[in-house]
Amino acid sequence: MEKCKQHWMLNTGVKHLILAMTLPLLPAIFLLVSFDLFETCLVSKSGTQALAALAFSAPLTITLAAVAIAGSIATNNWICKTVSSDKSALKHNILAALLVNSALVLLLSTVFYLLTPWIFQLLGIDYAAIPASFHQGARPDLAPWVNEYARLRFIGWIFLAIIWQVNGIFRSLGYIHQASWLLSGWMLSKMLMAAAIFFDLIPANLAVSTGQGNPLLAVAQLHLLSDALFALISVFTLVHRFGLTRYGLKAIAWLHTIKQLSAIGFGALFQQGLTPLSIGLLTLIIAGLGADKVAAFGIVIRIEALALLIPVAFTASLPGLIATNWWAGEIKRVKALISNSFIMLLLTQFVVALMLFFGQDNISGWLSQDIAVQDGIAFYLTWVPLSFIGSACVMVAMSCFNAMGCKSTAAILGFNAKILILLPLALLGSLLFDFHGLFIGISIANILMVFIAWLAMINFIDKHQPSDFSGELTAEHNKDIYPQTNFNNPTIKPES
Repeated sequence: MEKCKQHWMLNTGVKHLILAMTLPLLPAIFLLVSFDLFETCLVSKSGTQALAALAFSAPLTITLAAVAIAGSIATNNWICKTVSSDKSALKHNILAALLVNSALVLLLSTVFYLLTPWIFQLLGIDYAAIPASFHQGARPDLAPWVNEYARLRFIGWIFLAIIWQVNGIFRSLGYIHQASWLLSGWMLSKMLMAAAIFFDLIPANLAVSTGQGNPLLAVAQLHLLSDALFALISVFTLVHRFGLTRYGLKAIAWLHTIKQLSAIGFGALFQQGLTPLSIGLLTLIIAGLGADKVAAFGIVIRIEALALLIPVAFTASLPGLIATNWWAGEIKRVKALISNSFIMLLLTQFVVALMLFFGQDNISGWLSQDIAVQDGIAFYLTWVPLSFIGSACVMVAMSCFNAMGCKSTAAILGFNAKILILLPLALLGSLLFDFHGLFIGISIANILMVFIAWLAMINFIDKHQPSDFSGELTAEHNKDIYPQTNFNNPTIKPES
């Protein structure tokens, strides 16, 4: 522990430390969250029916990312432990983590592929197909489009997982800029291909009225091509950087690898899975209100993802800072890191809310030509963006709890905020005031989350010390759960 106090994260000014670890990640994360919105613009060329189909796929496509990120988190922790305790096993463990996680995702993708139609029925796709009035003619059949799109995305799931795995390995070893460049290149490739389709530079059937094919297939193929390409680039970069060879496979202890990854992976998967679960249940609530309402919801959740850019960046940069200071006993610095982060969140999210409020007409017109969808987007941007502060605080608080070794508290906070509070208020609002009431319910729930997250953080830090978890963080179990206690030298640097 004494050597840990020499670590640069314990001596740099708090504000400078936050900025130094967060700013390099912003370009990649911006491209990551903005692409979904650009994808929505691409699909909007095909009309409301295509937007509704894309919205129904959102819970599953978010699940793809959630599983990939959970695997990355588990790998990140194990690689940190390896560097701190047994550097000679680093190459073997990198190969083992990559292969075990890829095998798991391949199994999941097969299961999801086979269950795709049944899953969308659970999400209420049949209800959304019923028109507002039976005099409006035949109901739109969204299921074939969504099934084809989702199945193609499931085929590319393993490539998505590999990209996140490699990125987690680079970040765990301190290669922040390399990780950022890989993510940025990946998203830029998708942006360029999507732009080529959008401006008709690549032949793609995106016209629903022609009756020819699925307007979502071009987007799904774009994902598959880009993910496969950058999975190969990521693996090549990893192999070249660390000199990995196939001979390292002989030294892999497969059961030990599964044990190490599952120790963190299941908890990370539960927390990452709360968001797609919440969105899936909200989609089920909205499905009975009509396809145009589902389309509007599919757009606004992508606007929200972009609006939460700074909190997402904080969840990537803060855990390492919090963990290093917490386990070194620097409680005052932990409080300073958290309080400064929350202040930054309040200020930035307030500015974002103002921008969305005053730009609501332009944004809604840009994202859809359907009047009903535009109305839903405009109402959302009037009432909800200021409450994003609550979502931001919960996201950052959960990452801080994880960093301090209290994963159960993080999971409870996330479950309460995203399931027990958000869903009942959204459902109550929809029952009282239809679609607009649902957004008001979401806004109220998010506002409540500000106080819940802040009180949870203050209560935890005031009542606990790192020594309270000494029973969990000793010997080998200590290394498995949180390697930051085993620093011998600054193994995580601003950049190597």
